[in-house]
Amino acid sequence: MNKVEKKYLWQSSVLTLLGLVACYYVFYFLPGYAFRGYLFVPAFFYAIGLLMIHVFYMRKAERSQQLLNRYALTRAIRILTFVVLLAALVLSAAHNRVSLVLTFVAFYLVYLAFDTWFYTRNVMKQAQGDKPMKHEANE
Repeated sequence: MNKVEKKYLWQSSVLTLLGLVACYYVFYFLPGYAFRGYLFVPAFFYAIGLLMIHVFYMRKAERSQQLLNRYALTRAIRILTFVVLLAALVLSAAHNRVSLVLTFVAFYLVYLAFDTWFYTRNVMKQAQGDKPMKHEANE
């Protein structure tokens, strides 16, 4: 596991813990909006994120275009997985379908923003051979 993967693992873990805390507050303060398997949502996005970063680094890319293609591929895999799982959960849910969809979409958007930020800040910069910024040199 390289340095970027470890950094992603750490930052993604913090984001997932924040998502679990949010889930706890929904259970505690808004139990009418909670649905069965609510804690599964952040765990799903964490697992998919780890899988995607692993797929991203399975093979060394020689050119930045290959990294860009690999990034697009991981985005496509993530959205397809998201749509299939969300459809299956909505079809199997007896109640709180709106809450389920809103929760999944919210987590998807948060993780999409995080992953896009992370990849553009760390992975693409590494591929272009940019020198680290001053605050990154100490990491």
